[in-house]
Amino acid sequence: MKKLFVLLAVCAGVTTATAQELPKKGSIITEIGFTPFKSSGETFKLNDAMLKFRYFVTDKDVVRLKLGVGIDNNTTDNATFTHPQDLSGNYVQVEDYSKKTTNKKSNIQIMLGYERHFAPTGRFDVYAGAEIGFEWNNRSGSIEENELTTSYSNSKLDYITQTTKNTDYTDMTPDGELSSHAFKGGVFAGLDFYIYKGLYLGTELGISFTSGKSPNGYSSYNSSTVTTNSSGVVTYAQNESYSGDTGLTTTNTTINNHTTTTVYAQQASTTERSATKLKLYVEPAIRLGWKF
Repeated sequence: MKKLFVLLAVCAGVTTATAQELPKKGSIITEIGFTPFKSSGETFKLNDAMLKFRYFVTDKDVVRLKLGVGIDNNTTDNATFTHPQDLSGNYVQVEDYSKKTTNKKSNIQIMLGYERHFAPTGRFDVYAGAEIGFEWNNRSGSIEENELTTSYSNSKLDYITQTTKNTDYTDMTPDGELSSHAFKGGVFAGLDFYIYKGLYLGTELGISFTSGKSPNGYSSYNSSTVTTNSSGVVTYAQNESYSGDTGLTTTNTTINNHTTTTVYAQQASTTERSATKLKLYVEPAIRLGWKF
C-alpha cells in the first residue's frame, strides 16, 4: 500500500513537471525548421532560411510571424584554349576563349498567421490555424565573354582579333530563372513535442496557395570586336549594343576608316506571366523551437 502511494506521488510529480513545460498565456517562442535527410544526398538543410516567432495571447490562442531572407550568388568560370593548328598550308590559327557566368538570386518572405491549440496534455501540443503573406523573388545575372584569335601566315603574325561581350540580365538569371512576386496563404495543422523544459520538436502539414506574377526577364549586352594587322593597325572594328527593354540593336562598323551605323528594332520583352498554385504540403523537416 505504501509503495502504491509512492508511485502515485511520483506520477503526479512527472505530470506536473511536463505540464509546466507547455506554453501558457504570454509565452514567446522562436523556431527554425531544418531537414536532417534528403533524397538528393544533402544531410542537413535549413528550410528556406525561415524563422518563426509565436506569441501566446491566451493559453490556446497564438499569433505567429514567419520571416525568410535568402541570398544565393554563384559564379562559374570557363576557359578553353586551342593549340596552334595548321589549317591550310602555312596558315596557323590560335584561339583563347573565356566565359564568366554570374547568377544572383535573393528572396524575402513574410507570413502572418493564427493558431488555435487544443487541450495540450503531457508533452504534446496539437494545433490548427491559417496564415497569409507575401513573397518577393529577385533574379539577375551577367555573362562576360572574351575571345582572342591570333593568325599566322608563313610563320609570321598576320592579324589579331579581340572580341569582348558583356551581357546583363534583368528579372532573370542566365540559367533562365525569373523574378516573381506573389500573395501566399494556407491552412495547417501541427504537433509539438516538448523534450525538455522549453525545448521542443514539431512537424506541420496543410494546404497552401500562391498567386503571383513573373515579368519576362530580358538581357542587354555590349559587344566589341577589333582586328589589327601585323603592324598594329586597326583594319576592322565593330561595336554592337542591344537592349531587351527597348528591343533596339545598334551596330557601328568601321572598315578602313569608314564607319557604318545600323539600327535594328525587334519586339521588346514586356509580357508578364501570372500563375496560381494550390497544393498539399507536409513538412518532412523537423521544427526545432524554444519557449521563453
